[in-house]
Amino acid sequence: MSGSDIRRIRLVVSDVDGTLLDSEKRVTDRAKDAVRKLREAGIGFSIISARPPAGVRELVAELELTEPIGCMNGAVIISPRQEILRETPLEQSDTRKAGTIILAFGLALWAFVGCEWFATDSSGPHVAAHVELLGHPPLPLENVDDLPPRVDKLVGVSDNYTAVDGCELVVRNQCGVHVSATRSQQHYLDVTNAHADKGTGVEQLAELMQVPLTEVATIGDMPTDTFMFRKSGLSIAMGNASAEVKSQATAITATNDEEGFAVAMEKYVLSRMPSEKV
Repeated sequence: MSGSDIRRIRLVVSDVDGTLLDSEKRVTDRAKDAVRKLREAGIGFSIISARPPAGVRELVAELELTEPIGCMNGAVIISPRQEILRETPLEQSDTRKAGTIILAFGLALWAFVGCEWFATDSSGPHVAAHVELLGHPPLPLENVDDLPPRVDKLVGVSDNYTAVDGCELVVRNQCGVHVSATRSQQHYLDVTNAHADKGTGVEQLAELMQVPLTEVATIGDMPTDTFMFRKSGLSIAMGNASAEVKSQATAITATNDEEGFAVAMEKYVLSRMPSEKV
């Protein structure tokens, strides 16, 4: 969608890591102030992230969010109180197929079911950071046979980016149109139901908040965010995004270490409002 004919924005949906947060995983004072100004201008604000529900709990409190929130790239929509409002799990056959491929490429396998987290390697790469984020270690997962029957998201994890690249291609080829396989970070391959990408997540958030998609602004930095770019009236790519991601946005802002989120809200969203409301 083109954002050129939008007169005003009624809802902003932001990615979290690399967008709302700086490289130290902090929400800056200027970003908090921008969220406050959105609220004062009558503009709704929400987040959508690859993180599971527990991974956004502190942000919800810090920003005093009151709107529904997208987790696991849109596979789960929750309330600020962590109540699951909508859920789009993987089909069990797709879970097993994708999980088998991830393990065959030598990646660690993580599985998320609601607020639960399973991992094949409890001491593997990026586990410690997730333990700090979620507040608890993963439950043990031996192989695909131990996967729960209902899984919201699988993640293949490795610092061998070549292996993650290859795994992504094979999952897409062998699982076809049934799954969405995208990279939320270079070391993460996120696999969800094909109807649970960030674009569908934004559609659900807009529907729950009764806002037309033409009056939604989205902002992000990774290929997973381009799915929501395609659905929203205004899309903003971070300065730290790749050239490919930037090419799919209607506007580009500064990097996440240069107050890119706040700059975008001031320049592209709040500037559309009548001056007395900004």
